[in-house]
Amino acid sequence: MPEQVDETIRDSVRRLTERPEFTSWLTDEAPRPGDMLLINNSFVFRDVKTNKAAEYLCLLVEDSPEKLGLGVAVGMSMNLDLKRVASSTMLSCGIRLASMMSVSN
Repeated sequence: MPEQVDETIRDSVRRLTERPEFTSWLTDEAPRPGDMLLINNSFVFRDVKTNKAAEYLCLLVEDSPEKLGLGVAVGMSMNLDLKRVASSTMLSCGIRLASMMSVSN
């Protein structure tokens, strides 16, 4: 069961990173190795008071923007679909990588 969850997450992230909207955004952002790309953890903006999860799926830029690691980040909030956090600002913003795995199995 945990393997199925891992594979579902990897597959969803792979499909996201293959979308033209993502590749265009990635080109515009021009991330550098060590930068973190955060993926919003909700599909809609909330009009009611709810508790949003503190964890975000993230992609960590490894050697180049084409080589990404998959992780879980904590310590931030966002209302964008995607957000790049420069490696130089992660610590000062209190963002940390909680766990990491490969996007490609």
